[in-house]
Amino acid sequence: MSFQNASDYQYYPTGAHLAARMWGKFKRPIGHVCDPSAGKGHLIRHAREGFPGVPDEGLPWLEGVEDRKIGRWGENLKDVMRKRFEHPPEVSCIEIDLQHHDSLRDLGVKILGYDFMEVQSLATVTQLLMNPPFQHGAAHVLRAWELVYDAEIVAVINAETIRNPFSKERQRLVQLIEQHGSVEFLEDQFTDDVDRQADVEVALIYL
Repeated sequence: MSFQNASDYQYYPTGAHLAARMWGKFKRPIGHVCDPSAGKGHLIRHAREGFPGVPDEGLPWLEGVEDRKIGRWGENLKDVMRKRFEHPPEVSCIEIDLQHHDSLRDLGVKILGYDFMEVQSLATVTQLLMNPPFQHGAAHVLRAWELVYDAEIVAVINAETIRNPFSKERQRLVQLIEQHGSVEFLEDQFTDDVDRQADVEVALIYL
């Protein structure tokens, strides 16, 4: 399949606030993190920068953390914990738009391929973090489920995909969420602190 421009790719980078909510869904120790619809790497970059602009209450893992100094340099514990996901043991990505690959290389992440739907296995991945094209959200999440072996999947897709499961594909995804995860519906996630705006309700899925 050939695409000509960013609108064809449905490129809507994740803002820091939504990225924080996505990272905060993970329950297991972080191992090999993969972003299969990486764009310019915003999901990884936000984590490395400590989710700039997001207040402490917007970071779920800071709940209950004391505001105190630690270590010989007197660092603030909350500031340290804010960058909890700064350096995962392994980070990889997949991105179909070649124009974004330089940005991904600048982040130092391993590029596994171009088209996520053509990847054959992600068996070594322990956390999959994804903001796939909204028109194909169900297909991408289902494909992710097939590719991983024992992993957590966090995905943001169009809420209508879950609210209106008219197709067998959407119905399968709804059943998968009911059996193996959860979904949270959010509004105004692509209107602030984002490079491209979209007024759409999203479904934040955890599997």
